[in-house]
Amino acid sequence: MTMSSWIKSLGILADIIAPVDMNRTILPIGILKDDEWLYISWYRGRKKLPEINILDGNKIEYDWLSYKGARPGDRSSWYWRWTFEELRGKLTKIIKNKALPICTEIIYKELMWSTSLKIVRKGSLYTKSISINEIKSRIEKEYQNISDINVNKKRVPMSLYKDYIANLEIKGINVVECPIPGEDIENPKDDWVWSAYSDEQLYIRTVKIYKEVIIGYKEIVETFFPLLKNRLRKFVLYPFTLKGDLQAPKETDGFSAGPGLNWHLEPLPSDYKDFILDIQFTKEDSDDFHLDDNIIYEIGKKIKEYRRDDCMWLSVTRTGQVLDIFEDTPITDIIYKWLEQDLKSINWVD
Repeated sequence: MTMSSWIKSLGILADIIAPVDMNRTILPIGILKDDEWLYISWYRGRKKLPEINILDGNKIEYDWLSYKGARPGDRSSWYWRWTFEELRGKLTKIIKNKALPICTEIIYKELMWSTSLKIVRKGSLYTKSISINEIKSRIEKEYQNISDINVNKKRVPMSLYKDYIANLEIKGINVVECPIPGEDIENPKDDWVWSAYSDEQLYIRTVKIYKEVIIGYKEIVETFFPLLKNRLRKFVLYPFTLKGDLQAPKETDGFSAGPGLNWHLEPLPSDYKDFILDIQFTKEDSDDFHLDDNIIYEIGKKIKEYRRDDCMWLSVTRTGQVLDIFEDTPITDIIYKWLEQDLKSINWVD
């Protein structure tokens, strides 16, 4: 009963984290009682079973999903806690593994790019174009009889990747390009990853990444979290201005410090059609990423004016971080980091 209520409430998210079949019908439940302990499981087999089944503790049943066992306790709401923890545990694993079904163009492009790197044996920092002829030759030699390929702990179907390559060829494209601006210094002065980027290119890459992050985050929330979105902080603040200070790499006494980004969100009027990305490049040597009181006060006023129904729980926050944008899927990584932060704040991710 309680799991059925969750399923009705979660919409499309239930298809991913709840024990349901292809028609979003709840699976048969199995129950085993052992003194004060209660065990439950959900049936994934093909037999037609009743809604509720008593399990045999001496018999191994392979078609049942993993068992949950505990003492229910004397509170009458224990079953709500059990079902919620089961759903939250599944969602936590999916978010941490960045494994939601792909619904955004940029996450798809990054996945195809990282798959290309894997096939031609390039590292995750490589950003130059890759010849489709080279890719097809490598597939012919090493992946001809392989159904999927392991890329960043994900199983990518080879049929999906081959369709991607075929579509590029149909369009007359003969190379696979990195989906975001790459390095522009051919012979960097040292081995630091950021040294392969000029200040201008570093800025261009950062702005492109965060623009796509905002778009992708919003698309994922609207697709998979329609019932939770009004409690997800970044979604409720949208449309917003992302204001940031991009700090250039610094060299001091032969030591190189990487670039950093300090940023915060300021809400725009609800009828505003789009977001604003306001990232300024600076070479100032400052480790202080805190906002002064006047700025905090002004942002708080905007929250009260533009998000009147949510101002009691929305706060002003500033994020200071190392600029970690040099791997092959930085947009995907940041989107999932945002999702994890927002879902954790409402206790839907551990």
